[in-house]
Amino acid sequence: MKAGCIPLQWYNVLVKLVEAPDRRLRMSELARRVVLSRSSLTHLADRLAAKGLLTRERVETDRRGAYAVLTDHGYEALRQAWPISAEGIPQHFAQHLTAAEIETFTTAFARLLRGEKAQADPREET
Repeated sequence: MKAGCIPLQWYNVLVKLVEAPDRRLRMSELARRVVLSRSSLTHLADRLAAKGLLTRERVETDRRGAYAVLTDHGYEALRQAWPISAEGIPQHFAQHLTAAEIETFTTAFARLLRGEKAQADPREET
């Protein structure tokens, strides 16, 4: 990421939240989606919350559970970072692949995402 922009790991968390219903995910689900341990995500969420990019809300039906919720400030930070991120994809990755290779990757990643969604357990604890 360029100077003055949020770090890539922050960007990944904010993207997952903006894609989620009501811009919120259980912390355990968010950790799974960004491929971090729950402990690592908790520390990262603390930093994001300190910057006002997300808040945490308790799950009313589960005293141990918590949601990460994207704030308006977090959405704005993500919106500002998007052009820089979008510019980096072709610059650092796509330019090195043929059209056939891109198609192969697209097909493979779509299959992986479908499989991951099929395995997700909504009852997972935070």
